[in-house]
Amino acid sequence: MSSKSARLAYLAAALAAQFPARSVTRTFRMHTERQDSELATGLFTVLGNGVADYPYEHSDYGPGLDAPAQTELGALQLIITGQIKLPERSEGEAVETAEFDMLADLEAFANAAIADEQLVTLRLLSARQSAQLDTPYGWIHTEWLLPLLEV
Repeated sequence: MSSKSARLAYLAAALAAQFPARSVTRTFRMHTERQDSELATGLFTVLGNGVADYPYEHSDYGPGLDAPAQTELGALQLIITGQIKLPERSEGEAVETAEFDMLADLEAFANAAIADEQLVTLRLLSARQSAQLDTPYGWIHTEWLLPLLEV
């Protein structure tokens, strides 16, 4: 397993530990491919989304210098999705509220990450929601950045 995959697995395990009432997975599937029981309490999926940048100006340019190699300084991009299904005939506002609850959990996770040595650099960048388009299903899409080493 690559170090980047290991970081994502660690993050998923930390998320699952912080919110045991919710399910956490590393494999995304559309809500139509999931069991209603999986979606009832809310499901988070942790996904890698590439490397944002490699700040070469902080790396080891020559042999013998005590600095990280160029590629050790990457900033890992990731996505955490949230999926939920409310009872049939739920109003759009109820779905929106459930999505905001899931987002509040992810915001709490981001705030708590500072106390975790492996996640101290984790940053929540943005969040989008379904805008009630898939009622009774709800979803959120959050984008994150995890610099791999402090500079």
